[in-house]
Amino acid sequence: MAKPKNGNGKSASKRSSKSKLRDATEAFEEALTEKALRRVKYILRLYVTGSSRRSLIAVYNLKKICEEYFPDEYDLEVIDIYKDPGAVREEQIIAAPTLAADGIERPEVVSILCTGSGQLCSPRYALTVATTTFIHMRFVTSPGHCANVTVALFVDGVESGSALLRPDESSPAWRVTVTRGTHLVELEGRGVVGGCNTGQLTGWAGTAFFALDVGESGQAGADDSGRSAMSEEYMA
Repeated sequence: MAKPKNGNGKSASKRSSKSKLRDATEAFEEALTEKALRRVKYILRLYVTGSSRRSLIAVYNLKKICEEYFPDEYDLEVIDIYKDPGAVREEQIIAAPTLAADGIERPEVVSILCTGSGQLCSPRYALTVATTTFIHMRFVTSPGHCANVTVALFVDGVESGSALLRPDESSPAWRVTVTRGTHLVELEGRGVVGGCNTGQLTGWAGTAFFALDVGESGQAGADDSGRSAMSEEYMA
């Protein structure tokens, strides 16, 4: 019986290995996407004036509504315009309490194999976004990580935030004010010795959640800037 040539056998083996790797990668990304969709949050900011009765009631009622209708699915930031007067000018706040809805997070699966050696991973994950005033982003590491990793956010080449994360941990929400137009958003992985990391980061993965201006998405219930003064029923 004729024996197959070594070359053909090796080629078939290489094709089979590549096919298995591709299938495994696709399955991994699908699993991350499915889990990410369950972790999407509504991005809300409530502007108040100190600790007045109206402010306290507005905060209480808004949290009550969020917990009743979408618990664990919202990110609420309360901003006191007395302590942060710059927010009044920057966000054009003309009344308080005012609720600003930054939109609903969109998940992007990130899976990077690092080239080179050392703890600084290259390449960075990158995407281009079009927005008018801000970029909101947070990152959740893959539960399959076997070591901690630092994830840094860059907007147009400038580092705008970083966080040391354990497996399946979320970073704080980063909100970067930008000008109207197209911007380059990048995420960089930095290894940390420990677990399976003995001095070199070979790869990192997870899900990036980002939101852009509500005014650009045409969401109802707010003006073009995505802001609406809270009605009396929420402050009474």
